[in-house]
Amino acid sequence: MIERLQKHEDLSHAVEWNIFEGVKDRKPYGDFIEGGVYYGQMKSGKRDGSGFLYCFTIKKQSILYEGKWKLGTPIKAQCTYIIGNERYKYDGRLDDKYLFTGIGNWCAEGGDNYVGSLEKGDFHGYGEYTYKDGDKFEGQWRHDKKHGLGKYICSDGSYEIGEYKDGKENGEHTEYSKEGIALEILIYYDGNEIGTRKVN
Repeated sequence: MIERLQKHEDLSHAVEWNIFEGVKDRKPYGDFIEGGVYYGQMKSGKRDGSGFLYCFTIKKQSILYEGKWKLGTPIKAQCTYIIGNERYKYDGRLDDKYLFTGIGNWCAEGGDNYVGSLEKGDFHGYGEYTYKDGDKFEGQWRHDKKHGLGKYICSDGSYEIGEYKDGKENGEHTEYSKEGIALEILIYYDGNEIGTRKVN
């Protein structure tokens, strides 16, 4: 770690230890980062350039950031954090509250993975989510829920395309074989299949 930082060191960006002041008001989350320690480049008394930040949330969740800062504000980072007994990783952009915002790659130790747009820590916008069993969803998200047009691909290659609302299938979904042949129309309401009809 120290060797990697020393490669970035220059006269205007000294590598230093620095107490991290924490982050409050992380809306829409109720938690906040209590504080921690930063080791990295500094300029005019502010974190600026490459560095490492180790800190804890009020819920005692540990977080390690390896990333870039600009005038004290985080820009992007590789982030590792632990919830319960499972480790998670994120690689992408951050906002000034250290929330995942922008294009990023999130993955869980158990095997789930998301690549796409995020906003304030939520999957939001277009993204592709791969489940540990091999299934995959490609489409629109809104605040961590599938919302809008999406394509759900099963591990055997078959798939269906249709609309989602608040995380649930809604309206007509077309089911396809793995060869791309339309098989039938599935009709959903609030996540429940309420009927089918033949493809015209």
